[in-house]
Amino acid sequence: MQLSTKLFARVGKQEITQYTIENDREMSLSFITFGARVQRLRLPSPHHPGGNPNLLLGYVTLQDYLERPGTFGAVLGPDLQDATSHPHNGWQNFNWQGDLQRHGDSATLIMSLRLPDGADGLPGAREVKIAHTLDNDNHWTIDWWIETSEPVALRPTIDLAFALTGDPAQTIMDQRLTLGAKTVEMPVVDRLTKETTATLTAPLWQLALETDAPGLCVSSYPQISAVDNFNGIVGQPHIAAGLRPLVAPDDGALHLQPGEPWRQRTVITLASTL
Repeated sequence: MQLSTKLFARVGKQEITQYTIENDREMSLSFITFGARVQRLRLPSPHHPGGNPNLLLGYVTLQDYLERPGTFGAVLGPDLQDATSHPHNGWQNFNWQGDLQRHGDSATLIMSLRLPDGADGLPGAREVKIAHTLDNDNHWTIDWWIETSEPVALRPTIDLAFALTGDPAQTIMDQRLTLGAKTVEMPVVDRLTKETTATLTAPLWQLALETDAPGLCVSSYPQISAVDNFNGIVGQPHIAAGLRPLVAPDDGALHLQPGEPWRQRTVITLASTL
């Protein structure tokens, strides 16, 4: 298990840090503290022309994240719409605190955010923690923990856009999607399901997800277009798949009370298909 920490960018007196965890099977995850973003997901394949492409949509520089459309990899809150309706309040705009820990055959990055009363546009103070754990079986576990000092309605999530083609110029509409035990077509628009397990299979990689959430929202990102440029490659609609755990069955808000922390766990497993 290899861990690394380095300076990603400096904004005034604030330092944005990049953390990377790589397991013994060469699966790696990279994060930046700006918005607690998941920046890269990698698992080398000798059959891909690029060898080790990023299997998430993301950018290379902080300037890209600030100027280009989308909230890829970011923790969105207190509501999914904050990125557009209240862009100054969203958790994706804060610089989080990172704590990287090694635990034998696994490693964990804990991203923490402590907000004073009203800092995110809602009453009360909030503490948010997200723990990302990677083990040597290619399990990536995401554990949420949120506590508030006042009653609030939240709809938190991480905007993970999986690009299992390894090429932001290729569509994902012909990839195999399984929800629960049933194979379904990749949705053109967002689809809600009560299923809590999903599998996405591409020619070179397969991703499996299991969550204790009440369901999932599946997206193929039809809003992406040629204005979105990932790692120097111009995008097009439907180049990634989002598997977003819900916080309420109808994709509504989570009603959080003081003294009652909210927890959610999702486990993502990545494998090479060849």
